[in-house]
Amino acid sequence: MPAPEAWRLRFWRYVQKSESCWLWIGSKNEHGYGQLSISNRPAKAHRLSWELHQGPIPDGKCVLHRCDNPACVNPEHLFLGTQADNVLDCRQKGRQKGPPIRTHCSRGHALSGENLYVSPRGHRSCRMCRMQWMAAHQEERREYLRAYGALRRQKEKRHAA
Repeated sequence: MPAPEAWRLRFWRYVQKSESCWLWIGSKNEHGYGQLSISNRPAKAHRLSWELHQGPIPDGKCVLHRCDNPACVNPEHLFLGTQADNVLDCRQKGRQKGPPIRTHCSRGHALSGENLYVSPRGHRSCRMCRMQWMAAHQEERREYLRAYGALRRQKEKRHAA
């Protein structure tokens, strides 16, 4: 969203600069993120700050805080990431309830680098164990698919008759 002069001026009215964080002193949501009404809709202040200083936010990207302060709008403390990056960042900083992030799989393989598989939904798993499981179950999967295909063909024959 381009920054019209009207909300640019309103934005700076609610920013209190310090040596580190630039704190949003205006309205905040229930999670402590600053918000400013633009066209009668709440817009998050840290996202507005990104757009003022860095330009448009690409589709599918989130604006994350390095400082872990939801009220901060300092562009030097902000960076772009995916939703999976946001969840991982949240868990690494201890803000999300749930078990701690595993560093190794149950077989002792490191969950990092090339061995870390992150699914499209953000689930982390061991690539080595995943490949071993797939190899071990490949024939079993083929047999299942053959049997499923045979059952389906029988049903189709019955319905056709």
